[in-house]
This record gives sequence, C-alpha cells and structure tokens, in this order.
Amino acid sequence: MGLRVEAARRDSDQRRAFVYLDSEGERTITTIGERVGPEAGDDLPWDELDSTDAVYVTAGNAETVRTARRAGKVVASVRTGAALVEAGVQIDVLVASANDKGEQYVAGTITPEPLWVVRTDGARGGSLQTPDGKITHWDANPPFGPHGDTYGAGDSFAGGITLGLGSGLAIEDAIAVGAFCGASAIRGRGPYVGQATLEEYHEWQKARETSG
Repeated sequence: MGLRVEAARRDSDQRRAFVYLDSEGERTITTIGERVGPEAGDDLPWDELDSTDAVYVTAGNAETVRTARRAGKVVASVRTGAALVEAGVQIDVLVASANDKGEQYVAGTITPEPLWVVRTDGARGGSLQTPDGKITHWDANPPFGPHGDTYGAGDSFAGGITLGLGSGLAIEDAIAVGAFCGASAIRGRGPYVGQATLEEYHEWQKARETSG
C-alpha cells in the first residue's frame, strides 16, 4: 500500500484476540495479554522524527511518547494509556471516544493537558475540546459508496487528523480530513479495502474548497 514498515522484534508472544461478529458483519475485538509497542531502546530510525511533520502514537512506553515529541505535531490515541501520563510532555491531539468506555478521557488525567481533545461519536461525528475548555461539535462525512463495515474507521480518522496537522491545517480542517478518511474506510470489509486514494483525497479537497 505504499508504506515503509520499520519493525522491532520481541521474544514475547503476540496478544490473542477474541472476535465477536454481529448479524451485519460488524466486529468487536477483545484482546488478551500484554500490549506490545515500540520502545525508544528499539533499533528503529528514531532520528527521522526530527524532520517528521506529524506522528500518530498508538502504543509504547513513556520514553516512546517523549521521543515522538521530537516531531512537529503529535497525535495520540487514548489507548496509549499510562505512557501518556508518565511521559510528562504535551501532545497536540488526544483522540478518545465519546461512548466507548475503554477509550474515554477525563480532563486532568494527563499533565500537561493535551492541546486538543477529540472525542469520536461514530456516525454522529464528535466533539473538539480546546485548551480553554470550549467544546464544539463536528459532523461525520457520509460514507462513500456501499457500506462494508466500520473496522479501521477510527484509526483512519486519527491518521487523517495527523495528515492534516502535518500539512499545516488548522485543527478544525484537520478533523475534516479525518472525517473524510474515516468515511472512506467504511466502504470496504476490513481496514484496508476502502481506504481513499490520493486522487480521491485531492478531489475531496477541491470540492470542499468550492463549497466554501
């Protein structure tokens, strides 16, 4: 898919997963075991972060988060957990959930507070909390094409925000990019089939600029 993967190996086992499927093919996954993420001591090209516009952190330890802070912008999933609390650095965007109990964020948990907290709410869009405590709401994009399943839509949304911020967009416009990417992912089965192409992204940008 055009990605360059840098990986570090662990001697420990991968986590196991139990997958629930409903009658419409949607899935919920329960993971079992310790989460494995990148650590600053791993043999990975960490120096590249110094010239990276934006990075999305989903796992790791406190030193991973501190190292990621070398990038221009840092977006982090609330799933990163205690590492965000222990790191003691400010991230730009924390992506949490408005309704998933395992992915919620309570103000004051992380010090310093994230610059922005984005809470997703599925097809209803979500909310943006600014540093002054003001909360605004944004709408989800309608799905593009036939509906597959929502697996991967959340991380596609966060990846879109990361792209937007790294491109120099304001947070509201970066969220719009995220909503576009999340809606694109829904049109396929699994996380990869429905991903938007670069051409589709540029077409969406032009249409958004035209509509004002």
